[in-house]
Amino acid sequence: MQATDGKLYGTTSEKGTYGYGTLFRISLSGKFEAVYSFNSTVGENPSTPPLQHTNGSFYGSLPFGGTDGYGAVYSLN
Repeated sequence: MQATDGKLYGTTSEKGTYGYGTLFRISLSGKFEAVYSFNSTVGENPSTPPLQHTNGSFYGSLPFGGTDGYGAVYSLN
């Protein structure tokens, strides 16, 4: 998805620092940057593309992790 900063954002369900997926951004000129690496404490393997709220935060869902291990919704500024 293209965010309000003009960059493209997406998620991977694997890899990253902990192996549980990442939130990344790519500039329109092609520069890639990992923004956040998901972990087993927060949640694992993002299953939906990120959405941006009008407050600028990104939201999405994780099928594994969270308080009881059954998934979570994440929010990142």
